[in-house]
Amino acid sequence: MSSHPDAEAPRSVTERYAGLDDVRSLRQVYRQIACEATPKLPPTPFRFLCRLLDMADRDLDNCFPRLETLAGAMHVSRAVAAWNVGQLVKLGWIRRYEFHREDGRQSSSGVQFCIPEDTFGEHLAWEGPAGFAKHGKHRRKTRRKDA
Repeated sequence: MSSHPDAEAPRSVTERYAGLDDVRSLRQVYRQIACEATPKLPPTPFRFLCRLLDMADRDLDNCFPRLETLAGAMHVSRAVAAWNVGQLVKLGWIRRYEFHREDGRQSSSGVQFCIPEDTFGEHLAWEGPAGFAKHGKHRRKTRRKDA
């Protein structure tokens, strides 16, 4: 029995991750990896991840979504948006950073895109850029929430 000539052979993790070094293909390659990661990434959080990708700049270095904006774009309540963002954090697909003004008040939250370890059965995680160049002098803290 022969395989269909148009059938794509399974790609190795190295082949999947190859485009993550090129700013021109970063968003597309990351989205494709997330798409191939099902069932480890459920459909609804995947949709939220795709929307966050659309809200980020070209090199995925700057993404500062307000939950209200994300909820409106997805036509859901703020609580549903917050829950799905929390799922993406819990599953390891994003990391959130809080930015604070000099007086200690939070100014915004930034998103770093990641690929969790063991996504394709190999111990190879990826963390996207987290320079947040558009944020200037505000202090950055990693948001850590224990599950």
